[in-house]
Amino acid sequence: AHPESNADLLSGINEGWADYCAYVVTGTPTALGLSHEFFVKWRTIPVAWTSSQHRAGTSYWPGDFYCMGSVFASALYDASKLEGQTSLSVLHWVWDALPNFKTDWLAHHGDSDFDYYYLLQRILDSAGSTNKSKLCPIFKKWFDDTTNLNKLNTACG
Repeated sequence: AHPESNADLLSGINEGWADYCAYVVTGTPTALGLSHEFFVKWRTIPVAWTSSQHRAGTSYWPGDFYCMGSVFASALYDASKLEGQTSLSVLHWVWDALPNFKTDWLAHHGDSDFDYYYLLQRILDSAGSTNKSKLCPIFKKWFDDTTNLNKLNTACG
């Protein structure tokens, strides 16, 4: 289980998605960080923490959904750097994953173990088997807390 509520978890997904889209539009990973000097360190992707570090309170705002969103955006950013991929191709994988993630959210948002892996699994599905083997290490790197990593280990083999 994770320390944030499932509503906060969804807010983190929303924030991370928005951060990644800002990167896609501007072409710079500092897009949100530059919105205010205070945010340069905390909103520039990739960030300096993973999900386990954040949930252990070693990022900046322990429990804050913005920090988990930044982990999500960082994973997408790293995926966009894979050979043969672009920021736009990764955006399409996420976009294509959203209808199935919505179904998951509606069916499981009250579950105590609902976490990012639901969306990550749907992104793996939409990216296809060729890209799955490349995405799995990235997702495992960023979502290294027990719940997400266990589910990713199962999904990735």
